[in-house]
Amino acid sequence: MTNLKRIFITTSILLTLVVNTRGGCTWTGQATDCVMECTSSSETVEQVMTDLERKYKERRDCDVDGVSLTLRDGMVYPNFILKANWFTAAVKVKELTFFMKPVTTVEINAFTSDALTTVKKLVLKNFNIAEFVNGSFNGLESVEVLILESATITVVEKGVLDVMCETLQELQIIQWGPNAKEAYIDGFTGSKTMTSLKTVKINYKINSTLTHRSFVGLRNVKTLDLSDCQIESIGPGTFDPIGGSVRELNLKNNKIKTLPEGIFSSMLPSEDTRILLESNAWHCDCDLMPLKICISENSNLVGPFKCTTPTNRKNQDIVNTEFCDDYIPPPTTSTTTTTTTSTAAPTTGPSTPEEPEDFTHECYEAGETEQPKTVTIQKPRSTLTANENENGDVTIHVETLNENSVLIWFASPYKETSKTSGYEINCLFGTARSTPIPDLMEHTVYTFCLMDSVGKTVSPLDCISYTKRDNCPQPWLFQSSKGVFIGVAVVAYIVSLLSGVAIGVLALEKALVLLSERKQKHRISAITKDNESTKSKTNLDHRDTVPPLPTRPYSLEEPIYDVVMYTENTK
Repeated sequence: MTNLKRIFITTSILLTLVVNTRGGCTWTGQATDCVMECTSSSETVEQVMTDLERKYKERRDCDVDGVSLTLRDGMVYPNFILKANWFTAAVKVKELTFFMKPVTTVEINAFTSDALTTVKKLVLKNFNIAEFVNGSFNGLESVEVLILESATITVVEKGVLDVMCETLQELQIIQWGPNAKEAYIDGFTGSKTMTSLKTVKINYKINSTLTHRSFVGLRNVKTLDLSDCQIESIGPGTFDPIGGSVRELNLKNNKIKTLPEGIFSSMLPSEDTRILLESNAWHCDCDLMPLKICISENSNLVGPFKCTTPTNRKNQDIVNTEFCDDYIPPPTTSTTTTTTTSTAAPTTGPSTPEEPEDFTHECYEAGETEQPKTVTIQKPRSTLTANENENGDVTIHVETLNENSVLIWFASPYKETSKTSGYEINCLFGTARSTPIPDLMEHTVYTFCLMDSVGKTVSPLDCISYTKRDNCPQPWLFQSSKGVFIGVAVVAYIVSLLSGVAIGVLALEKALVLLSERKQKHRISAITKDNESTKSKTNLDHRDTVPPLPTRPYSLEEPIYDVVMYTENTK
């Protein structure tokens, strides 16, 4: 009994301590580290912010660089919503690790706070948010590293990271578990150009959502890690926007069975690019032949490459296995629109071609046919090619990269489609072999030139003109055909109207004839019925009994009493 009583008292004390325990903020690490951690036990956000601000005042020297702050799970969020401007503590934060469970909704301007404008590294963990809307990260304009860890995300609205477009250098998205819903990442990577973003690691279920627009914002990315993403298919042109910058593309440990032809063509000109394709579900049939040829011709693709299906080829090496013997490589034509400058260089031997020198050309004055003048034309620096794929994305390809080259382009707007005047000049230093050009307007003539940034000159042979095609469906009626179409339509309308009137008249006449015949039949039927009725009244059948004649009246001369007497005798 004594032992039971002691256990009961001890348990009661422990329960009392647990119930009365409150979370708080404490300094961790060395005294000069400026590292703080806040734990919560069913406390409100306001209570945590108050305690954080109180604790922060103990080390004012942390105002110089700011604190590395960790906010643990346990805070109470009404309706599981992270409200706008929730961070109210008067502190300076350089790194924030935020355990967001059980938040399900992030309001616009949720991270807008003076304390968070200096955050360089942001780690959001343990959350289940269906949608990140544009404006969710407003106020975080200094973030260089963004990590979404143990996350469950379904939809990301386009432009959600625009606030970090000039500062973000590293992006990681790591899902909570293998059963998470498929995410659409275009909002993270396919919105405004992330000029400083160099490293992207996505470990999330994106099995069939990669398209030509998924990475248009990653123009300067060096490392793109898409391993363990359960990828099953990749759309044509997906990697074209990053082909000129990426140095390592990791597609290991996915479920890819085959790849579109030319999917890596924008990367392969660079010998420094590595494409990791190990451990995928390759299906060795004719659809895989373009990849097989690409593997055999380029050392950039890193394996090993093993067939997964069909069963009779399982674990066989793709390159050394014969399949699809009747495969014929497609012709080297393209469905893209291409404009190329003529810059062929004469050769002096079987080695590399020698660049042409400046050359002269005779020109005539306007209206004159005699006394030509000679002009000197600068030699071209390289060959420019403008390619537009079926999705409307334009890429400028430079055949030979030269030192001090800069790509410039400007638009010559049509008067009918633009009210602005002058030229808006764009330029790009460090031009890659393949450079995606975003946001080109349709129905607009663009001029692209490869310029020498040191000599500040440009050869006319280093310029091409390009008009972005209209990706909208073609009109069913062009202006030149409108007159003929309208004339034919009017004639057809008149003919149909006259035909309708004629058909109406014929139908009316037919109806009148039918009505007249119907009346005639009705009249004949009525006369027939009358005749039959009269006949039945006047003609007697031979079987009928002739009605008796009326009683003859007595003569006045006969005495009445005789009648009476006769009657009585009769009785």
